[in-house]
Amino acid sequence: STGHISIRLSQSHLVFGQDVWSQQPITVYENVHTPNHAIGSPRLDVDPTNGRIYLSWLDFQDSTINVMTSADGTNWAGPYSANAGGTGTGLLVPRLDPLIKNISTSVNAPSFLSTSVSPNSRTLVLVYHRRKSVDQLKTDTNRSATTGAQVVMLNFNPAATLTNPPTTPFTTPVVVSSR
Repeated sequence: STGHISIRLSQSHLVFGQDVWSQQPITVYENVHTPNHAIGSPRLDVDPTNGRIYLSWLDFQDSTINVMTSADGTNWAGPYSANAGGTGTGLLVPRLDPLIKNISTSVNAPSFLSTSVSPNSRTLVLVYHRRKSVDQLKTDTNRSATTGAQVVMLNFNPAATLTNPPTTPFTTPVVVSSR
């Protein structure tokens, strides 16, 4: 059996000073995956210098950070995906994971995504939380010294998607905090 995942947006515009919402939401992202597939931390950002819209989210099953972009809110490009930084169960954690809880005595928290547009560089800055994989935690001989938690930052540059041939729109992830 499969599950259906969609991200939809509604648009509004002013009519005689009143907000009027579209009757039909626009489907921005749609995919069919297994029932265990989960997305989280959806974020919507707008570049104040040019109006470009960014939709971003975590994909827990694929361990990816995903970004879609639009100049008008109707036509969307992407999704562009960046690997969250490794392989193995537990890298991006959608909820308190019993596998990690049984291995590590530390506080467990779900992964999150925080975003902001940098108007100077016209890039989307993405900061997310990840864990060591369950496999890494199982082989870690010094479990009391580390929780396996990391906060990571990377940038998404929409201009890179317009080059011919397109280059990767993501910078190399940088670990800004590790515990």
